[in-house]
Amino acid sequence: MTATAPITTPTENNPWAENFAEQKARFPNAKDSILFAIAALQDDPDIAINDLKTLASQHGIRVTAASVNAAKRLLDPEHATTSVAAPAGLNPAPARERLARRVRAAETPLDANALIQDVVSKIQAQGNAEVERMREAVRKAITALEAAVGS
Repeated sequence: MTATAPITTPTENNPWAENFAEQKARFPNAKDSILFAIAALQDDPDIAINDLKTLASQHGIRVTAASVNAAKRLLDPEHATTSVAAPAGLNPAPARERLARRVRAAETPLDANALIQDVVSKIQAQGNAEVERMREAVRKAITALEAAVGS
């Protein structure tokens, strides 16, 4: 397909307008870009994404790779690919594999009592350290006051 093929605007005699109306009736919730991609894929299943974008822009529709992917899923939901324009050298994982979560291995059972004792001992240690800092500050203040009064 060439990008220079003359395209007319939608009118009553335009096959695109008729096809669009049919697709809209078949897929009432689909966006115009997806409907356009469906029509284009039905005409030429091997159409290049850039050719499809050019053709769509002539009709005032913006088509993306996501639109083409959605159209393919609507046309053939069992054999739809997960990506239209995957980067070279990368094989995207199927959608079901990407959504699967790894289950963490069960760890040894936690001892709640030991955890509570650890938290309490940490809090006590922090409190004791704060008390010791305050005592040291009071000692320094007393020393400073004695030096001031003694002079």
